[in-house]
Amino acid sequence: MTHQHHLLRPLPLLIGLAPASSATPGQTSLKGRVTDNGNNPVGFANVSLKGGETAVNTVSDSLGRYSFSNLKPQNYTLVISFLKSARTMTIQLNHDTTIDAALDVSEKSLAGVTVSGRKPLIERKVDRLVFNVDNSVAATGGDGLDVLKITPGVKVTDDQLQIIGKSTLKVMVNGKFVQLSGDNLIAYLRSLPASSIQSIEVITTPPAKYEAEGNSGLVNIVLKTARLDSWNASVRGSLTQNSLLGYGAGGRIDYQKGRLSLFADAGNAEYQKTNHYHNEIYYPVQTWSSDRATPSSFKNTYARVGIDYALTHRWSVGGQYEGDFSRSSLNTSSTTTILSSAQPGGQLYPVAGLYPVPEHRQLL
Repeated sequence: MTHQHHLLRPLPLLIGLAPASSATPGQTSLKGRVTDNGNNPVGFANVSLKGGETAVNTVSDSLGRYSFSNLKPQNYTLVISFLKSARTMTIQLNHDTTIDAALDVSEKSLAGVTVSGRKPLIERKVDRLVFNVDNSVAATGGDGLDVLKITPGVKVTDDQLQIIGKSTLKVMVNGKFVQLSGDNLIAYLRSLPASSIQSIEVITTPPAKYEAEGNSGLVNIVLKTARLDSWNASVRGSLTQNSLLGYGAGGRIDYQKGRLSLFADAGNAEYQKTNHYHNEIYYPVQTWSSDRATPSSFKNTYARVGIDYALTHRWSVGGQYEGDFSRSSLNTSSTTTILSSAQPGGQLYPVAGLYPVPEHRQLL
């Protein structure tokens, strides 16, 4: 058995390649360990692997270990992340492989683990994982969607939410289902300031009362409660710059007196983004190469008001109204180049030029 070690910079990334026979002919496996810069194990790190038609995800255990099996030999993209620290690498799997990765996990991000008298940053319970947002420096200054992006066990890709190992995901706030989906759900999550979130519960084994949800994973967002006999008001704003500019603004007021609690929240947001896609199809004497760009925009105005009256310490009665007006648009423009040769393996020449295909859709 031979071992090869490579050290990637700027942060240490130890890669060990160990050729071995696969359990299934034509299949390979990948395993490894996630640590911090002090070689301490990092548990609950999100690990994703993509290549061809394969897309698998897992979470490292308490010793930082992860593994994938029955993988097709090919090139893969491996992404390992924990809170705001992430490593992305391209690997070629031709045999069973071991990849150990060190993440730059600062002590400030894990302050809740070591400070006496505070809840740990991450708690593992029988049916759920609890991410105590209030103890995380990494979650400050953002919104609800930003918090979910760094929540262990939750994967956010192109504003699509997923719990690793679950076919679908449903979102709850304080134990009540949010009856929104798609862009409306994303807009709602963006409207929640991170400072108002106490914790995120990732429920992979829903209790019996949620059996009707099938194989869905549940994410319960627990909001902070107002102090007794007090009121407070806040305003918020955000500005994001990726390929395009986005903004959000809003305000909230809370009032609590005796057994009565009231709140009102309103805001407006607009986000823009552009996704780029490239695809190539190879034929014996031709290659089709296509490029597609899809710029999109989303505007949302929302308002929420609620009232709650505590009958006893365990029972309360109340109501809540949520309303929003959203508008989105999507533009698609694609071009295809066809290259051809006189014989298989010969030099390719352009024969069909460029074919622009514009498309525009607007949803109200």
